[in-house]
Amino acid sequence: GRIVRLDRRPDVAGVSASSKVAVVIPYRDQPEQLEKFLSHFQQFVQRSDADFHFFVVEQFDSAPLNRGFLFNVGFMLAVGSGTTFDCIVVHSVDLLPEPGVDYGACPKPTQLSAEIECWSWTPGGSG
Repeated sequence: GRIVRLDRRPDVAGVSASSKVAVVIPYRDQPEQLEKFLSHFQQFVQRSDADFHFFVVEQFDSAPLNRGFLFNVGFMLAVGSGTTFDCIVVHSVDLLPEPGVDYGACPKPTQLSAEIECWSWTPGGSG
C-alpha cells in the first residue's frame, strides 16, 4: 500500500484540523482512474478543515480483485499508522465523491460509495 497526501488550502495549512480522516482506496491497475479520483478529491480537501490521509491499497496478482481484503488491509494500515482517526472511509476509486458529502466524522468505518444515486442516496437503498 501507499499513503497519498493532498495539501489543504493555504489559509488552514498551519491550523489544527477539526478531524482526521483516513480514506482507504482498493486499487489495481487503474492509474487514470486513481489520478482522476485524487484530482477530484482535492476539492474536498481544499474546502475542509479536516486532515485527510489516503491509503491506496494495491493488489498485484491476476486473481479477481478482492476488495474486502484490500479494505481490511487498508484499515489495518490506517490503524497502525500512528495517527488516531476520527473517521475511516473505504472508497471505490471509480466513484467520485459528490459535493457536500461529510467525510469529517463517522462512528465506525464507513463505505460512502454505498450511498449513490441509484439507491436514492441512502446506504443500500434503505431510505
